[in-house]
Amino acid sequence: MTSDTPGSGEPRPPDPEPTSPDPGAVTAPYTPPLGSTESPPDPPSSAAPPSGTAAPVWGAPPAQPSLPPGVGWAPAVAVRPEIAPGLTFSDTPSRFVAWFIDGILLFVLDLIISAVLQAVGLETSGVRSFTGQSAETSVSVYSTTNTLGTIATVAVSAAYFIGSWSGGRRATMGQRMLSIQVGNAFDGRALTLDQAIRRWLGLGYFIVLIGFIPGLAALSGLWLIWIIVLFITTATSSTKQGIHDRIANSAVVRPVTAGNSWAMACAVIAIALAVLALLAIVSLIFLGGQVSAILSTVGDSV
Repeated sequence: MTSDTPGSGEPRPPDPEPTSPDPGAVTAPYTPPLGSTESPPDPPSSAAPPSGTAAPVWGAPPAQPSLPPGVGWAPAVAVRPEIAPGLTFSDTPSRFVAWFIDGILLFVLDLIISAVLQAVGLETSGVRSFTGQSAETSVSVYSTTNTLGTIATVAVSAAYFIGSWSGGRRATMGQRMLSIQVGNAFDGRALTLDQAIRRWLGLGYFIVLIGFIPGLAALSGLWLIWIIVLFITTATSSTKQGIHDRIANSAVVRPVTAGNSWAMACAVIAIALAVLALLAIVSLIFLGGQVSAILSTVGDSV
């Protein structure tokens, strides 16, 4: 008998069988060598694409977007996630412009309320004391507003915002101008009366009333600080929910196809500043004597 291995009296053991491939292993598709004319093998039947879709090209580079000649990359395209078909979370500039428009409307209402109260003798413009001391020792200057006027203005703002958000209504006049809607987070239902009240309280308009508490007049300026906090929390939130939205469990949306909010913001602010400048000129013309009296009183008390 001839052995398989020279010099050995024992036969060579059979070669081990190749191990079966791991069915869960991920393998790269076969790519023929560079310059080869060999056709790649057919893909397995389980990898066949569904009917109605184009079969993938094996070994081909991924499809690239259509670009002009000589351009090596495509510009980045901002993707705005949709919370509902055609709607996305409203951006901060659009919400700021809407709030600014609503502020102008409330300012005009404030002037009308003050004019009516002064006409009936329930309000005096100019100088009043918050601490109970005489005007010569402690004064605060308000051009058209005092206690009754401020309370009336806050009440009007509450009625304006709460009425605009509740009862099936979803937006104030400023928000409607920018196609903004306010709804429940995140099913989009209209806010309930309770949610609308909580959202208005979150705006902090009531803070100005603190100024009429003896010894706390300086705290009325906290309202401006609170507005800045609301702006920052809204801008930094991934869902654009400021503190007032979280208090009310509300969300603000806007159509994906809405116009450029920054351009709208600049246009609205420019128009508003022009209107305010015109109102200031008219006020100085008709109220010049009262303004001089107010400044004179303040100068004597300092």
